Amino acid sequence: MYTIITENDISNWKDETGARYHFPNKYLKILKPGTKVIYYKGRLTDNSFKKDRKLNTPHYFGTAIIGEIYSDTNNKRNYFAEIENYKEFDKGINFKNSQGDYLEPVQGVNYWRNGVRKINKEIYESILSDKSIRNDNPVKQIESPKERKIELSENELLIIKPSDKNKNSVSDPSVKYSKNAKKVGDIGEKIVLEYLESVLTESEKKTLKWLANLGETPGYDIEYENDLEQKIRIEVKATTAKKFPYFNLTINELNSAKQFDNYYIYLVSECLTENPKIEIVENPFKGESVNKFSVEPIAFKVYKTK
Repeated sequence: MYTIITENDISNWKDETGARYHFPNKYLKILKPGTKVIYYKGRLTDNSFKKDRKLNTPHYFGTAIIGEIYSDTNNKRNYFAEIENYKEFDKGINFKNSQGDYLEPVQGVNYWRNGVRKINKEIYESILSDKSIRNDNPVKQIESPKERKIELSENELLIIKPSDKNKNSVSDPSVKYSKNAKKVGDIGEKIVLEYLESVLTESEKKTLKWLANLGETPGYDIEYENDLEQKIRIEVKATTAKKFPYFNLTINELNSAKQFDNYYIYLVSECLTENPKIEIVENPFKGESVNKFSVEPIAFKVYKTK
């Protein structure tokens, strides 16, 4: 399925671009797990939002895939959708072509009032036909660390999943990985290394190792020894979006987190921009953090042995 989802500058909906989408139940039939979506932003009504937009006119600005869907416990008529594989365009696509024709087949005078609009594969591919924003382009990468301004995020990057007391959710048991996931992950690890190089002492920097780049898989990506002679283990999770709806751990990473005390997860958001953000999460499976996180099994390998 293919769908347009609208995210306006001013809205009462609790959207998190590239992480979570909030919508009424009338769209439940066209927003299902696995649906390919194009993000759309409507008419500019407040000039103070110009800096946050790619175009001043209505436009399309990214693609994604709908993940798990669950109910809004504060309003039984509304739902949340987790957003996966978010890819923001380098530039916006105007909602009209050079001849003034709409890129979507407009039906009725109230068409643009619909926040979610079903389209077919042909329309989906037509909107994405501009070669400068095509979704199969190589991952954009900042070439030099000097081009990056890395900051610790003032806000939590991992959004809280609302409790689903109504048990009115549509789960998607499959695990979807973007074909750019490895590249995005590598860039996230480089960003963390750059950050560590800027904050560690000289003696700590001498022990810094990028294990993932060496082909080592102990259940974390980076390690170093601090000045108290403690080994610090870091697992990096990166996204192109501003926030994370969740992050995945392999069984190897999960076991390492449960085994070691000085185990941290560094969340890197907006990792393809010049201003990526980092949140340092203390081990979710140790100490006071245990009650702040939940783990859901999403897949298991099954082997025949006899």
